[in-house]
Amino acid sequence: MDTRQVVLADAFAADPAGGLPVAVLPDGSDLTDTQVRTVAREFAAPATAVPTDGPPESLRAVGPRGPADPRTVAVAAFAVADERGWLDTAGEDDAADGGTDHELTVAGAGREVTVAPDGRVWVGFDEPDPTPVAVDLETVSEALAVPVAALRDVGADLPPVRLTGAVDALAVPVNFLEHLGNAAPDSAALADLAGAADVAAVCAFTFDTLAADAACHARTFVPSGRDGADAWDGAPSWVRERRHEVPAVPSVAAGVATHLERSGVVEAEASIVECGHYLDRPGRVHADPGDLQVGGRAFTTVDGSVTVPSDDDDDDEIIEL
Repeated sequence: MDTRQVVLADAFAADPAGGLPVAVLPDGSDLTDTQVRTVAREFAAPATAVPTDGPPESLRAVGPRGPADPRTVAVAAFAVADERGWLDTAGEDDAADGGTDHELTVAGAGREVTVAPDGRVWVGFDEPDPTPVAVDLETVSEALAVPVAALRDVGADLPPVRLTGAVDALAVPVNFLEHLGNAAPDSAALADLAGAADVAAVCAFTFDTLAADAACHARTFVPSGRDGADAWDGAPSWVRERRHEVPAVPSVAAGVATHLERSGVVEAEASIVECGHYLDRPGRVHADPGDLQVGGRAFTTVDGSVTVPSDDDDDDEIIEL
């Protein structure tokens, strides 16, 4: 049997067992994507990080059913590497906050990663280009099962916007956390709303937060059959999903923070977006709109070994119904 080391790290988590679980395979460079996806499914993880040139200068980002979010993979892998002293800091330029900068290739694209002294890992995100979009708030209300008055209240001063990036999203403000917490999206109506706005996800957020230092609390819903991940080589892999909600989409959370900063609603240079609480996966996504960086912590929850099945291409059967 083929047994490999595996470290399960929860990226963008507020506490252990929160955020997005990522299976890091430090010695899995020779494994095929099929084998790695098996590990992702075994741990119900939306992403698996696999070093290709030694941890973690180059990484594969593999999900249970396709490509995974490279930012989530980078945060988890570098947090694990930093915790275990795997990072070579010789000759690196110190970041502005005293952290260390690294050049990373993940999912075939070059990215800059900063490991801060406080353990947060920062990675760049694409320009979200927040653009006001004309959507009928009655339609949004029906799709999210949120009272239309809760949308009109704050929407009068801060209308919905379309965010572009790794995952295009419609960002909609809600007045109070009570209404956001009671959101229960209708599957068909949510898909129609996303289709009308030409987005992959709908992110509802409120300034009514659980933590005093958070800029907003966000819930992100992904309708079935929508991928919109132009920056990836295919549809993203969503797991840990309930009623179309996912714990966190870093690029979407960072896009919301950028929108709030540019609208003058939030004046801080860096913002925190709460997420995942209604899935019992509490998370905190840090965003620096000025430098277009998204960051967070990752907590190690499992450190052990996993048995990887053989990769037999001839055993790829098609089940017909």
